[in-house]
Order: sequence, then C-alpha cells, then structure tokens
Amino acid sequence: METKNIIDKKKYKIPKNIIEQKDIRLSKYGSFLEAIKNKSFDFDADITVLVLAKDGKMYEVNLIGAIVWEYLKKGYNFDKMIKIISEFFEADHNLIEKDIDFFFQDLLKNGFVEKS
Repeated sequence: METKNIIDKKKYKIPKNIIEQKDIRLSKYGSFLEAIKNKSFDFDADITVLVLAKDGKMYEVNLIGAIVWEYLKKGYNFDKMIKIISEFFEADHNLIEKDIDFFFQDLLKNGFVEKS
C-alpha cells in the first residue's frame, strides 16, 4: 500500500502554511486522544473537531482524522496508528487501515500533506 510506504518511510511533509483550528471544547487537552479518554468529554466520531486551512481552502476533519493528523505530525508509523486507533475505538484493523489510507490520500490531493 502506497500510503503505508509513504508514512513509514516519512516521505511526506506538512506544509508550513497550514492553519489548524481545534474544536474549542478540546482546547484544555494536550491531544485528541487525551480528550476522548477523558470520561467527561462527550464526543461523536463523525462531527468536525478540527479545521485545516491553506491558501483559502478549508478542510473539515472528524475525530479519527484529527487523531491521524496528530500522529502524522509526530511521525508515528502506519502500524502504530492502526493499533492505537483500532484498540481505542474497538474497530477492525482493516477498516482503520482503509480509513487512514483514504484520509491520507485526500490530504495529499488537497495539498494539506505533500510527498517529499
């Protein structure tokens, strides 16, 4: 899978002109995963929790996408992303792998991530 190869070999970069805006409810947490681990935080996996902007283009990101975005910025490998997300959400590894692949390819297509 091309996405796994790009992520694991760190053949991508996040452009410096990306602006991120987290959902205001998440501002007191260090990370998206930390927020959802907090039992008092009520979340819905399908709502927008992060907005990315670049050159006047905005991109809305749901909770799983926001976690993947954080992990891309931290340089996590593909398998580690799948493991953490699938364990936390008790979801099938194959489904999470497909979600990460789709999200990453969409980020590439829209210029929020670039191949290096």
